[in-house]
Amino acid sequence: MNLQIKSKVKQILTSDLPFTDKVSYRKTILLNTMLLFLLFVLLFLTIFNLITLHHYTTALFDFIAFVFTLEILGDFKRNNNIQRTSILTSIIIDILLILFVSNHGQSHLGIIWLIFVPFVNILPNGKNIGLTLSIIIYSYFYYLAYEGLGLWNDGYWNYTDLIRLMLSTSILTALVYLMESISEQADKELKKVRMREKVIMKKLNTQATTDDLTKMYNRRYFTTITPSIINTARRENEYLTFFIIDIDFFKNYNDYYGHQAGDEALQKVAQVLIEFMHRRNDFVFRLGGEEFAGLINSKNIEQTHRWLTTLLETVASLEIEHLKTKLDKKVLTISCGAFTTKANKNTNVNILYKIGDKALYQAKESGRNKIVFINEG
Repeated sequence: MNLQIKSKVKQILTSDLPFTDKVSYRKTILLNTMLLFLLFVLLFLTIFNLITLHHYTTALFDFIAFVFTLEILGDFKRNNNIQRTSILTSIIIDILLILFVSNHGQSHLGIIWLIFVPFVNILPNGKNIGLTLSIIIYSYFYYLAYEGLGLWNDGYWNYTDLIRLMLSTSILTALVYLMESISEQADKELKKVRMREKVIMKKLNTQATTDDLTKMYNRRYFTTITPSIINTARRENEYLTFFIIDIDFFKNYNDYYGHQAGDEALQKVAQVLIEFMHRRNDFVFRLGGEEFAGLINSKNIEQTHRWLTTLLETVASLEIEHLKTKLDKKVLTISCGAFTTKANKNTNVNILYKIGDKALYQAKESGRNKIVFINEG
């Protein structure tokens, strides 16, 4: 029961909205609290003035203020405009304070309400706007208090009282301003820390899912994303093609040209794959060494097969010299094994890789620089 009450209170004070920063969360709670409290006070005063004191004009004014406050709260709930709500809330409270002190300033009971001015202006609106509003309101009150010299408090209100009022309210305003300045600075520093954390997390995530040399997705991301791709193909009733590519006689290439040249060759082949895999649902990976893989969802098997055949031709057209290949044409080539299936509940990463690798083995055994397709379903 207590948890339900706490949840309901939190829902009311936060407008049940998601928050990405501490400032918005704090201000939303503050504004909702101020507005709800103000509604309660104004409703009470309306009834009290109407029924008990029979001050009908005052009761009417309190009711109008109640309706206006209710509209501010409703607008806040609908639009979550913190800045507009802060200004309107401060203005309506300031107006009520001005009217109250104007009518009761001659008594110390009236003056004491001035302590709320910096709180209702600086905390919701921030140090700069809030300080400006506080100075405006206090300037009016100081003028009012000056005009009341020798009149207020049965004539005992004098310059000493005025100076005390100005000094106490100025110190209070300075303290609230300093408190808000510290809070705003802390929020700024926290935002900077969180931004740095996001950058670091993004970098770590990239490092965890991307191959450093080729900038392609790595084997880890392949095992992570493949189940989702399978589900998409099954849901859309599409064919899923998994293919594995291996650079022909790459060990010979590395031994003859050196590892730096080998890395450059890998990058060039990777770039061809990346450029070919331009659709949003196409993925290509470097599984390790000279082995690459890709996943394609398609409605047309023949079109996918033609595309993969073109891929082999494109890599060969790079004409990267490979004098140590055992093929007739002394350029770098690739072999490819492709497995196409209608994805179902039994389709998984291991099945795709196993059959795709089988097709790649057949491509190598049958002379390399070619593609072998295995279709299912």
